[in-house]
Amino acid sequence: MEHKKPHQNSTSSVGSSRPLNPLFCGEEEEILFTALLEKSFAFAVVTISLSITRRKMSSAGKDKTDEKAGIRQAAEEMVVQNTCRRYRIDALAEREADLLKKKREVDAEMRLAMCQVTAKEEQLSGLKQITELQRDKLNSMRHNMFAEQEKRVNLDREIKGAKEKLNQLRISERRKREQRENRVADITARLRCTPWAIKRQKALDTMNTLKKELEENVVQKKVLVDSVEEMKTLGKGMMFCRLACLEQIITCSR
Repeated sequence: MEHKKPHQNSTSSVGSSRPLNPLFCGEEEEILFTALLEKSFAFAVVTISLSITRRKMSSAGKDKTDEKAGIRQAAEEMVVQNTCRRYRIDALAEREADLLKKKREVDAEMRLAMCQVTAKEEQLSGLKQITELQRDKLNSMRHNMFAEQEKRVNLDREIKGAKEKLNQLRISERRKREQRENRVADITARLRCTPWAIKRQKALDTMNTLKKELEENVVQKKVLVDSVEEMKTLGKGMMFCRLACLEQIITCSR
């Protein structure tokens, strides 16, 4: 690059204590050398311009007819302008390179961010689909739950109506049973007061007494039969004893 040449010349001029350029003084050479080392070209240009301006002002009181001084001043201005342009161009080139580098970095970051955003969008779309499916399932479950609740309410109403009907039937059946029992009691009371009922009751009473007497006779007969059987067994035993005694007597008499 072109700005490295003044750097080398300035280094050699410092070592040999010779001026860098016959158009520059020693102070301006030191400023330019320091600026080149620090790469602060704008600061060097501004400082050199101020130095030249001061020199112009100091040389304003001298003789203006000196052509050599005028030519030198014009040459210095041209050199300063060219140097300023060159340093400005170099600075702009470096700035452009830095900006291009930053642009590439930003583009890479943007591409990475776009990829991440695309991945996130795909993930969000998948989650959205899953959420929609879950929402549909939830809505269907809610619909089924509401239908079941309606069915349960209808069943509760039917059960309540059936219970009311059953209670009414029980009440009516109880009333009918009470009425029937009352009618039976009335009919029974009326029948008991009739002569036929009185005769029937007497016949039933006599029949019951005869049954009791018959049962008593059966018991007595059974007792008599048992006593007869005992007597028979006792008679047989006595006859056996007598026969045994007779046999012994006969055997003894022989």
